[in-house]
Amino acid sequence: MPQRMEMGRAAPAVQLVRIKVQNTMENIEKIVSHYRRHQAGCAKRRAEIDGEIAKLQEERKHLNELRWTEGLIRPVMAEIARLTPEIEWEQKEEYHPMGLRCAVPVLGRLKSSGQLLGITFTELGGELFFDTERTCARFAPETLGEMNGMNTLSVSVGDGEPLLRYIRQRIIFLEQHPEMGK
Repeated sequence: MPQRMEMGRAAPAVQLVRIKVQNTMENIEKIVSHYRRHQAGCAKRRAEIDGEIAKLQEERKHLNELRWTEGLIRPVMAEIARLTPEIEWEQKEEYHPMGLRCAVPVLGRLKSSGQLLGITFTELGGELFFDTERTCARFAPETLGEMNGMNTLSVSVGDGEPLLRYIRQRIIFLEQHPEMGK
């Protein structure tokens, strides 16, 4: 059997093979161990990410809870009520959109005469609009569009001034026509 020199002495070939196999096995164990640590690290990070996703999804649910009826109509009407003390505005628990336009009517009564005054609100792209008395003929009479008020022209509430002006005009109209709005 041929002999090799290992550390200054002759080593049998079988012993050399055993050393090489042992070194190879140690290398493989290192590879497997590294792989398992990597997999465990990935699993841990996945669990952290899943936890973050769950927290963010829960947070997201709460972000969607403010409806436009609560986030726009209620605060605008609180300000309008403050600026129009001559009107007793209804205070609903919830405002519900109705019809194809998802319009929300808000009613008030003149304290002096009891005449009814109404404002119909709609929302588009985060902006609040109110219906005017003007119409256009986009939809034929007795069609769903016409019956749902889609011919009514709307104006942006904007900074509130257009809505306040509209309300003041309606008050003047009602005072000049006491038979209306009873």
